[in-house]
Amino acid sequence: MSPLLATVRKFRTLTIVIDAVFVILGLCMILWPGTSALTVCYLAGILCFIAGGIEIGRYVSLGSVGVFFSYDLVLGILAAVAGFLLILHPYDAVAVMHVVLGFYVLIDSIFGIQLCLQMKHAGFGDWWCYLITAVVSAVFGILLIIAPFTGAEALTSFVGISLMVSGVRSFCTVVKVSKAIRSEAPIEADFHTNEK
Repeated sequence: MSPLLATVRKFRTLTIVIDAVFVILGLCMILWPGTSALTVCYLAGILCFIAGGIEIGRYVSLGSVGVFFSYDLVLGILAAVAGFLLILHPYDAVAVMHVVLGFYVLIDSIFGIQLCLQMKHAGFGDWWCYLITAVVSAVFGILLIIAPFTGAEALTSFVGISLMVSGVRSFCTVVKVSKAIRSEAPIEADFHTNEK
């Protein structure tokens, strides 16, 4: 296996694990909306911080195929900062946690929409499927920010739904992009071989 494919596989696995944890956390928030907001804040902060680190590492490591993850650096920094603030000031962050997560989901979705358009220009026939999931995720992000809900439990449940939607969208996109990179890796390998 080439170093490029090994790197892609490593970051794909890490991203899928984080996405799965986001989905599980979201499901727990839906099933048990009365869970301590402080606990949720700590968990969400840790996940955002780790996810941000993975995105920054992926941007730095993937080199020429980074066009598929060209927004990872910005999103990774934002996620890491958001996670750090949620962990460092959990009591203050509880009241605005839905806003912080809402902005993260919204920005991630906007970058996802841009990625879908790149996929369209690259000739992927099913790019529109991922565009739909990105748009739906963006709507959830906006609703998280404006929070048109009554009661803490309703808000907690909606945060859970939003995390699940965002996690599923990220999972689908990462799997698709990983397949695209694997299909282009032999071409890149031949190019570097011919250069030598």
